[in-house]
Amino acid sequence: MPSEILVTNLLSNNAEVREVFGNGGEVDLLGSLGVKNTIGTLSGPALFSSLIDVSLAASEASTGNLLVGFLDPFSTGNGFDELRFLMSVNGQTVAEKTFTDLALALAFFDDSVIDIDLSTIGGGEILKLRFELNVLLSSANDGFDLNFLAGTAAVPAPPGIWLLLTALGAVMHRGWRKASRK
Repeated sequence: MPSEILVTNLLSNNAEVREVFGNGGEVDLLGSLGVKNTIGTLSGPALFSSLIDVSLAASEASTGNLLVGFLDPFSTGNGFDELRFLMSVNGQTVAEKTFTDLALALAFFDDSVIDIDLSTIGGGEILKLRFELNVLLSSANDGFDLNFLAGTAAVPAPPGIWLLLTALGAVMHRGWRKASRK
């Protein structure tokens, strides 16, 4: 689990991610995916990949949500020819995005959040997460890096449930008072 100071520093320039993780989201993982052509000039586009496989305990998160917040991506050289990002939870693809435009990729991975409902994904007490970046590069020094936080958040009960429970409690209390008078 990343330190609170590190998370606070990372979130300082990422208002949307800070709002989500600052309101009940717990940061369990800090990750970075990146590729760069350090080989030099290529005869054609070549595939470069970066992959993270990690398991997280999901005891209280199994009925909540998995939050993934992207922070401050950057590119080198011309960026890429094509970028494909995949994320899976317990073997089920939950996010897949392909880009051929550097500006669109930089915008998508900058201060944005993916919210995944874990109740739709089986797997029990352990979440097996996979983050994958596959990038076609063709020029020397082309590259792309992205950083992210991941964590869980409990799903709050709908506001109407509290009204229902209050009314039910009042009815039960009234019935108890009548029964105790007899």
